[in-house]
Amino acid sequence: FGIWNGDGTRVAFQSDREGDRGIFWQSADGSGVAERLTKAEAGTAHVPESWSPASDVLLYSVVKGSSQTLWALAERDKRSTPFAHVSSVNPIESAFSPDGRWVAYTVSDTVNASGTVFVQPYPPTGAQYQAPLNVGPLLRRSLFDQKETSVLTSATLTTDDSFVYVRGRLGLEGARAHKI
Repeated sequence: FGIWNGDGTRVAFQSDREGDRGIFWQSADGSGVAERLTKAEAGTAHVPESWSPASDVLLYSVVKGSSQTLWALAERDKRSTPFAHVSSVNPIESAFSPDGRWVAYTVSDTVNASGTVFVQPYPPTGAQYQAPLNVGPLLRRSLFDQKETSVLTSATLTTDDSFVYVRGRLGLEGARAHKI
């Protein structure tokens, strides 16, 4: 599990080199020695997930059995704190936004669930927003029902010569497809 820091000069990774599954980081060119960032307790593993764009905060999961919780490590003082009580039974897959002001992550409450994507401000304020993966109803209300609209796509993958899936996801059930 290796991830680049924001400026690409270092890589954070999980290692058991000192008897636990903690997180280390090292120069991307391999110079110098790996520096420990976290120490995992017995029976747990720390999995690096995402660096903030400024490389001052590392999000990582603490995995214990089938439970995963999201933590944030402040690089300047090497202090870890739980991130907004985020937990899941499947990988959280967190990521900072490009401007570092938001964190997106996936939460599942059952092992076979695909999970729900949420977005929170960073630093956390307590606000949590579910990401609208199916934007069709929102687009239909906000855009397509308001004006006559043409949607031009450069490519659509389909196996049955139909655009039904794409129409549904975009809220265009009544639209006609034009082949060029």
